Amino acid sequence: MANFDNASIVVGAVSDNDLVLVIYKADSSISGKVRDVGGNGVSYSYVYTVEVDSEGSELGNWIGDTADESGNYTLFVPSAAAGATRLWKVSAFASSSCGALPSITVGVGNRENVTSKNINAPLNACVTVSGTIYIDANGNWV
Repeated sequence: MANFDNASIVVGAVSDNDLVLVIYKADSSISGKVRDVGGNGVSYSYVYTVEVDSEGSELGNWIGDTADESGNYTLFVPSAAAGATRLWKVSAFASSSCGALPSITVGVGNRENVTSKNINAPLNACVTVSGTIYIDANGNWV
């Protein structure tokens, strides 16, 4: 992949009616694994985060991505100012069998990459229902 550290886009004069998109490279990250009750990775779970204050109130900055086939995820987040910490509420939705999992709150400092922030399914959260459903001659489920 190309390195875009020194890339720039030059545009002409911007008027009040122009839409300006600002794209930045996040310099911090949160990573971990989405795990079922047995500690196994839950593949392709959707993992997302939102910045929160010390009371847990959401401040914005929604960021999301999909975990890989082993349940591993990495979310790239804006860095905190030097000497400060930004708080992020990290959540996951494991559509395969667990549904919404409990959130965790992670503190990220300036240019810090926080690892091993696993999102674990609580006991009895992941279930699989199997069997056969039949419809009788009258259209009733049996």
